[in-house]
Amino acid sequence: MAAPELSPGKRPVLLVIDDSSITAGIDANFYSSVGFDVITESDSEQALKWIAQETIACVIIDVGFANSQGLA
Repeated sequence: MAAPELSPGKRPVLLVIDDSSITAGIDANFYSSVGFDVITESDSEQALKWIAQETIACVIIDVGFANSQGLA
């Protein structure tokens, strides 16, 4: 899979979906420090809206997500 094309100077966007704000915050801090713009979301429905409206380079999801089916 090819990386999405970005405008010069635009950082790739990473979406972290996790119902733990602590875990999402740790992920956001790390990935932001290595060059991503990070969106964190604790609700699967809201996450799907982000995916529909934003060019997302990568999604990190909690596979044991409370109100979703994780990998399913």
